[in-house]
Amino acid sequence: MDKIANQEKITIRYIRNKDHHDVMYAAAASPDDKVYFALCAEVGFAGAFAQLVCYDPATDTVKDVADLAEVIDYPPEDRLRHPHSKIHTSMCFTPGGKLIAATHMTAPPVGEDSYHYWNVTNDPERKFRGSHLITYNPENGHTEDLGIVVPNGGARWMTYNPEREEVYITGFLRCHFYSFSLKTGELKDHGRIAEHDFLGPCYCPADGRVYTSDSQGNFLRFTPETGKIEQLPLGIPDDFWASHNGRGIFNLLPSRDGKKLYGTTWMTHHIFEYDPLNGKFGSMRDLGTLGNEIATPDHYADKRFFPRMLVTGHDNNLYFAGYNAVPSKRIPPHIFKLNPETLEQQDLGRIQVDGFTNLGVVASACCTSDGTLYFGGERTGKVEALSFFIYNEKGVDKKPEASFADCKTENNPNISLLSPTAERYHEITRTDNQVFIKQGTLIVQEEGMSGTTPLIPRQAGRISALAQDPQSGVILGTTHGEIPRFFVYHPDVRFFQSLNTFGKCGEESRSLVMTDNGKLYFGTYGMGEGALYEYDTGINQSAFNFHKRTDRGEFMKYYPMPSDKLKNIRNLGTPEQGQGIGRLTILNGTIFGMTAPGGDLFSYDPATERFKMFPCFDQWIMEKQNIPGVLFTFGSKIYFNGHHGHIIVFDPQTESFADTGMKVPCGAGREYLTTINCAVSAGDGIFYCGTNADGILFRLDLHARRVFSLGRPVSENNIRALAYNRDHVLWGISGLDEDVCHLFRYTPEEGFSDEGIMRSRMPKTWIIHRADVMLTGLDGEIFIGENDDISHLAVFYPPVRPCTTL
Repeated sequence: MDKIANQEKITIRYIRNKDHHDVMYAAAASPDDKVYFALCAEVGFAGAFAQLVCYDPATDTVKDVADLAEVIDYPPEDRLRHPHSKIHTSMCFTPGGKLIAATHMTAPPVGEDSYHYWNVTNDPERKFRGSHLITYNPENGHTEDLGIVVPNGGARWMTYNPEREEVYITGFLRCHFYSFSLKTGELKDHGRIAEHDFLGPCYCPADGRVYTSDSQGNFLRFTPETGKIEQLPLGIPDDFWASHNGRGIFNLLPSRDGKKLYGTTWMTHHIFEYDPLNGKFGSMRDLGTLGNEIATPDHYADKRFFPRMLVTGHDNNLYFAGYNAVPSKRIPPHIFKLNPETLEQQDLGRIQVDGFTNLGVVASACCTSDGTLYFGGERTGKVEALSFFIYNEKGVDKKPEASFADCKTENNPNISLLSPTAERYHEITRTDNQVFIKQGTLIVQEEGMSGTTPLIPRQAGRISALAQDPQSGVILGTTHGEIPRFFVYHPDVRFFQSLNTFGKCGEESRSLVMTDNGKLYFGTYGMGEGALYEYDTGINQSAFNFHKRTDRGEFMKYYPMPSDKLKNIRNLGTPEQGQGIGRLTILNGTIFGMTAPGGDLFSYDPATERFKMFPCFDQWIMEKQNIPGVLFTFGSKIYFNGHHGHIIVFDPQTESFADTGMKVPCGAGREYLTTINCAVSAGDGIFYCGTNADGILFRLDLHARRVFSLGRPVSENNIRALAYNRDHVLWGISGLDEDVCHLFRYTPEEGFSDEGIMRSRMPKTWIIHRADVMLTGLDGEIFIGENDDISHLAVFYPPVRPCTTL
């Protein structure tokens, strides 16, 4: 099972004097059969930039092509940022022979000794500015930097469309799908497609589309002409019992004739063939696994090889560099050959030259037109030089080079090979170095029930408002992104169902308020004239309780579509012609709201079904950026922020406005930017409020008419949402749209605590990048509405606080 390769067919070459690189993550053969490698730096090489080298098989020589430190501008003010230390499986050639590559990062900045990208992703001085696209022209030796193609992120996978002269990238960290035109320089962000970015997109010449997958095993298709991403009704092959969590494509390449795609999977290492022209959605064929082990759920797949690198050979066979890391004794990389028609599989032996250390990990591979395979990997030791292996089934006439040691740390002050002490320092523990939430439990609920009730489509499910029906306990919510949708979620049986659409395409609904008789009200704005809508929860109590009655530990035979009564939403019209409706509140059974974009107050009386306007913008708000993000009530009055952060009060009895004399805290001179973005009641006239521009949390005591600035809970600006729990703990979410939001907590006794990035492990791995809604549930759980291209209703169960009294 671990036989060394035929020594007449394999040899080794070293890339000398590259002290500050330890792995080659990209390899590509040019149209004239020269082989290019990207020399990359991992964690142990602070401040290192990637380099390109070219191997000429005809002369058996290696030459330097480009040093990205000389290509990409890296001014002194950027020295706290991760350098462009990699070109990571994102290098290809145009038909004319020009090389295209996208950069990535892992090496720390100079003076640091470990990779901390998640930890600094919101830090304006330290975060990576973004992957650059570079081109190299072998005819004149010119290398050009085309600028950033993944804003604030890296690029580990890229593909090229020669017909449109475009590249397509799945960006690191946020997992957005990008297209970039080499002709016009236009960059388009097509939104988030998955949880992780190891989903190499691939251009298919047969139909001119681009294919990839999400992190749940669904196959995705991108049409460049329309910019549309589709989830196809077929999945990538897998073991029948395998979890969907983390399923995705690892490699994906076109056949040499461009008619089919060949790929490998991320978790269970299946090989597959995709025919894009076989039917409306194409067809998928499972080609098995390396080693042909039939895995079962009761033991480890210890005889299966992970196909780390895939090469489509010029002889129409598939070649792999695969290793087996499952057994206690790791099996190093082997070369495998697979005939996709007959499924005949051959193990061509371990990638090793006799007398030399074997290659630990193969990180790059390519093939020249004569069938020669090239494999690049990591250093085989701390001082041995980078090497690549050459393999040809017909034989290789080049003798192995002598081992070459060149990694001398004393000659390069930027090198900081990670010591055991540094490794221990950066270990993630319960108390240290953890950037993700470490207290409480977070689960994510997809917007629907896969295989049972329809999911809200991608880019249509951004959750904008939540409310809980106190009688049945169901959560009701609205989404936006395309046409607004109205949904119901049953927390006790975890059942999510989209009920209906309302409003116009492009509108948003940002508030839900409920009267004592169970009528729910919400408005729309954003596309001209909006409307106020009414939903009756009272008449639907029986339908809400249906799932409780039928949940007896058994499976439902079917889940019926929502009845007309359950999905009925009533349009009540608009308070003012041409205006939409922003935030809402309720006072003594009357609905109050703010028009959008006009910024004037209105009321709606459910008994008479009449609107009434109370103009306030011109005198009390004045500028669009001061239109309040929330309305809240105390006693018999309504409060909101106005111009320059002044807190305004409206008395419905006298129909009059007044300045309370209180102001929203903000940075000096930044009143013109300030609004209250969110607020939550703590009882007895106490409200906790969060601001947008400066991200300040403050306590507003309406009984005493005093404002207490509590400061910024975390380093991120913009407090997006707040929730106050029955144990008197305040929870909040903070972060700009371009940030990955953080969860924080506050108590008067303990102050602020940054709880970190919201990552769920149940029922799947998912990191919430942005959320705008929090709601404390009847059982003390906190519901969080995600606002992203792929959104979830998250449920956070806060940690139980120690009992301090008997």
